[in-house]
Amino acid sequence: MKINNEKELIEILQNKTLEEIKEIFLSHEIHSEKLNYFKEIIMYLIKESFSYDIIKFIFHQQQKRHIPIINNTELLFYSLKFDNFKIAKLLLRNNVWIENKNENGDNIIEYLIECDKLNSENLLFILKVVKNSSLITAEVLCKILELKKYELFREILNYKYYDISFIINMIIVHKKGISISNIAFNKLHSTNKGIIDVNQVTKIKKYFPLINALKNKDMLLLLINYAKNNHILLDMNKKTKYDVYPLLQAAYNFEVEIINILFNYANENKIVLDLLSLVEEKTPLSVIVNRGKIEMLKALIKYANEHNILLDVNRYYWCKGNIVFSYIIYRVLVII
Repeated sequence: MKINNEKELIEILQNKTLEEIKEIFLSHEIHSEKLNYFKEIIMYLIKESFSYDIIKFIFHQQQKRHIPIINNTELLFYSLKFDNFKIAKLLLRNNVWIENKNENGDNIIEYLIECDKLNSENLLFILKVVKNSSLITAEVLCKILELKKYELFREILNYKYYDISFIINMIIVHKKGISISNIAFNKLHSTNKGIIDVNQVTKIKKYFPLINALKNKDMLLLLINYAKNNHILLDMNKKTKYDVYPLLQAAYNFEVEIINILFNYANENKIVLDLLSLVEEKTPLSVIVNRGKIEMLKALIKYANEHNILLDVNRYYWCKGNIVFSYIIYRVLVII
């Protein structure tokens, strides 16, 4: 009997013991290179929770002939998607790198988030293997913040990362008594993967974690505390690809607590927040007035007065007149 494809083999393997499967492989002379190196079969076995011994046997059949190096990244990602850590360890022992990216260009954590399969257990497994923060990209942080997965976000920020290469380089510099300038030190320190770069931006929309953190007070405080503890200055005036910046985004989110957290952080770090930049003819002032949020408006005016910033309440917008006062009249607001 000739087996033409992986689906046929999957049908044959149903309800078989390991010994029966071994006999099937022997009698039919099944070779992995003729069946796409058993990738679909192994993925099926992982998904259906077949025994470790059966999956291990099939995997060894894939490996036993002298063939070109097989890219088993997809199998590693799939095993972690289904929390099959024994198979993941098997793949890691056989030269599959957990730092690899899949065909879509996603790393393992980005992939698990996209599948809605990231959890504390597989996250901890990954981080124990990698040890540094290289897989904690802007995409990872922004997506977890967007989904408001507080526990996962806290675990990522609280994990102790280690960049062995950076540590070794610092020891060498110290032992040799090499004197380096502050600029050179800062450049060297920027390569330290023992610390998450919480100011990094996503590849496409150029979003950064602070923008997404503004949707949830508790997650915003986690981010700010991480930055403080690791001597990172959050870029409070950075803009996204669409020119949205933190204070303007906070104005859209209705929360006076969020606005006050930004003002307090800025004051503590001697940062003057951008109150005046226009994005699609809107400023924080016009957005807050439009929302009818008196407490947010008071906080904005208070901050502006403290920093001698003159809010432009006389600005006229094309075809709309003076939006600020139009909104005040429409909302029947009283500014104190």
